[in-house]
Amino acid sequence: MRPEHAERIHNKRLRAYEDSQRKKGKSEKCKLIYLWCKKMTAMWTEQLEEKAESKVTSDVKQESVFLRQTTTDMKPLIKQLKQDKDTTLNPEILDALFILVQYCMMKEYLKAHDIYMALCIGNSPWPMGVTMVGIHERSGRSKIFTNQ
Repeated sequence: MRPEHAERIHNKRLRAYEDSQRKKGKSEKCKLIYLWCKKMTAMWTEQLEEKAESKVTSDVKQESVFLRQTTTDMKPLIKQLKQDKDTTLNPEILDALFILVQYCMMKEYLKAHDIYMALCIGNSPWPMGVTMVGIHERSGRSKIFTNQ
């Protein structure tokens, strides 16, 4: 079997898996995302403590700052996930987070990254190259938004 064909089959299976996972209940999704976030932060904390016991370096200090900032930034999400059925999370965001967590658990990190990027910036077309560098509009700028 050719590698391209195997990859297409794999991608079809992953898309089918995504579709089947999106049909799960809201409370089940919230619970899984919540538990995964807690597990990952606990593992990260444990790794930092092990590093700190052996030797405290600037890298360990910097990583502990990242951990503290991450846990602080995740508090609103964790709070909403705890609410379960009463969560005010947008269903599309909840679905994307759920699929992202599923891919991370399956160690499909590239697929998880794709979901993360789609969640962050969406699938809107992005102009290639630099535009609006000068104060005058360039002739090619108008063609970005049309099918010319």
